[in-house]
Amino acid sequence: MRAVIGALVLVGLCEPPRGLHESSVRDAVDEQREQLGECATEDAQLDVRIHIRPDGRVADVRARGSARVGPCVERLIETWRFASADGETQVELPIELAER
Repeated sequence: MRAVIGALVLVGLCEPPRGLHESSVRDAVDEQREQLGECATEDAQLDVRIHIRPDGRVADVRARGSARVGPCVERLIETWRFASADGETQVELPIELAER
């Protein structure tokens, strides 16, 4: 019985590093929403997948849903910095843009 309990404790101590919580990433994106408006050459509903390194830099971003707007959104988000975390973060967020 002790061996099993010891193994469970060891597993708990070896948790992988944690990334940012999705709500933190969503809040950061909301703060930059005005900047995303530069890309609104048409109404667009995008699914944006963001891969963030532990130091807060964007490792990769993919925007699906509009061939015209997506590349612009990707270029902007690639330049953003997020909060640091113990591990990498991957989130997928819906972003809706209205043509200006």
